[in-house]
Amino acid sequence: MVGKYIGFVFIAFWGLFTIFSPIAHAASLFDYNMDLSKENFTGIIIMEIGQERFFVNGNEASGDKPFVEHGRTMAPLRTIGEAFGAKVNWSSQDNKVTVTLNSQKVELFLGSKNMYVNGAKKELDVAAKTYSGRTYLPLRAIGEALGKSVSYIQDYNLIIIAGSPEWIKSYADNSYYTLFSWAIEGKKILYADNILLVYYKNDGSLYLKNWGSGISEYPFKSYNPYDGSPYHWYNISGKEYLVFHNEPEGASYDYIYLFKDGKLKLVYSEAIFDIKFTNDYMYILVSGPGIDRWFAVDEHSNLLKVSLQDYTGEYIGVKGYVYGCILKEELNGSFMLERDNWQIKDDGIYISGFYNLGTSDFKEKRNNTGRYKVSLTSQSHEKLTP
Repeated sequence: MVGKYIGFVFIAFWGLFTIFSPIAHAASLFDYNMDLSKENFTGIIIMEIGQERFFVNGNEASGDKPFVEHGRTMAPLRTIGEAFGAKVNWSSQDNKVTVTLNSQKVELFLGSKNMYVNGAKKELDVAAKTYSGRTYLPLRAIGEALGKSVSYIQDYNLIIIAGSPEWIKSYADNSYYTLFSWAIEGKKILYADNILLVYYKNDGSLYLKNWGSGISEYPFKSYNPYDGSPYHWYNISGKEYLVFHNEPEGASYDYIYLFKDGKLKLVYSEAIFDIKFTNDYMYILVSGPGIDRWFAVDEHSNLLKVSLQDYTGEYIGVKGYVYGCILKEELNGSFMLERDNWQIKDDGIYISGFYNLGTSDFKEKRNNTGRYKVSLTSQSHEKLTP
């Protein structure tokens, strides 16, 4: 049935159609990654050392800059307190700062290491200080004063303040740290989701990379991660498609984007072993889950036909068959998969294939490999050669 097998995880998590326009800098973190949940960032503050711009509830704000002094992270009390909705009052008569947030009342005095939380005395490592007329406290003291969990990520100069340590742990990943830092610094991007980042360099040139892989960046319009890969640009009847490989080991899906009128649109997601286009369809040889290159074909083949009109898909060919692969034996006795030189013609798809159900032995799979003509419109094929 058309649409039955169209990457249901992707649709549930990302949505079938997503469009992103170029932005000068982020008005929110969600401009930098459309897959972030706004609900998850409620009550979260993210700052960077030396930067006035920061994010509260995922939205851009500005205030006093945090800084590091003698190895201690110093954070602006009023900026952070008011971002959380606290009342911050200053008494010049006795150099006293009072912070009130819900039922919590915090009092401290400039030059003193004593802080009083609902009347209970706590001693700070460093006394409250003023810089440029603003009160600063060590980051940990800010957390205690407001009843929040705090974290300083030194490699990225990031400060994260959240309601619980669990939230901080859930985003303890270099891809998120990079996202937060780029957003605060206002770097210009064309598109971003959980996987792909397309951004402008200082000279105006466009590059792309995987957010979390650490893999090298690629020039946007000449993307091709390795020679002979199916992951690159395709120009089909005036439409440009980017087939992007999700590079981290164990990734389950690759991504197909339509580039039109200067915008990227995510149109499909599937684990791709190989792919070919006609004017009306793309034909995907689906890879196995994660790094397992063997295909689950107990309900269908691995050959997926996807419409370029509405991006619904259906599997064609015979259930239990793996198409488009040639098994090759290495000198050390192991086996590897090699892409077949398959062709799409008016009367069918000419392609190698083998029956994979109940054939766990590599040699047995290789021995039952044949050449087939797969129907373009049904789950059938004709065997051409052994």
